[in-house]
Amino acid sequence: MNLLHWMILFIIVSGFITVASMKKRMENKLARLVAQGENGAYKRNRDMQAIIYWILGTVAWGVVSIFLIIWSFNDFFG
Repeated sequence: MNLLHWMILFIIVSGFITVASMKKRMENKLARLVAQGENGAYKRNRDMQAIIYWILGTVAWGVVSIFLIIWSFNDFFG
């Protein structure tokens, strides 16, 4: 394996560790949002924004990881 394959593996694993470590925190924010109802509009908006950014970041990491895996296989076998 050359350096490129190790870098791809590092990006995928570090992204997975980051997503997994933030999962519990986002679950707690979502539970707090559901429990609050309409109270605390500023805190509610900030928590919703954090959850939305986490979802978008997770989707972006997933798309990039899939692209890198496909590109790596094409480079490795091609």
